[in-house]
Amino acid sequence: MDGVEDRPIRRLHGRGVELTLAALLLVSPSFEAAPYQPQKPAPPVPQLAHHKFFQVAMGRALPANGAREASVQSFQSEDGTLVTQLRQWYLSADEAQVGLDKLTERSSRVIQRGAKPDSRRGGIGRRVVLVFERGHKKGAEFIIAWTDGATTVRLGSASLSVALDFESQFYH
Repeated sequence: MDGVEDRPIRRLHGRGVELTLAALLLVSPSFEAAPYQPQKPAPPVPQLAHHKFFQVAMGRALPANGAREASVQSFQSEDGTLVTQLRQWYLSADEAQVGLDKLTERSSRVIQRGAKPDSRRGGIGRRVVLVFERGHKKGAEFIIAWTDGATTVRLGSASLSVALDFESQFYH
């Protein structure tokens, strides 16, 4: 305990717990407080650059899953990845939900289920992210689909990140 008596004892109080520096000095007699260094702010998280999309085709589509009408549009990103948008119109929101359920049942795997947020209107319907395995050579197709009243919207692409980027740019 040599040298402990020579040093002043300071007490820190906080939330009812008393801690003395003397106790720290007993454990480590060579204890020296480090000079205060303010924390540097964390570097900003870089935002991923959005893809640029160009419309390459549009037209009517064959309605499926009980839909009355359908349309299709195809877009291509600057790296050549295609995103296909299929809109289907039903007679009611309940029929649209049944159509989304049928699509979900046919998928190979469900990645995510939840509500579709809309910055202007709040939640607008149910949303799913699905995988359809197309065979070894073709790879998987990723589908993001949701209901909006009596309509379903379906985005499909071989790249999930490109489909999610398309959705974030045009449907939020």
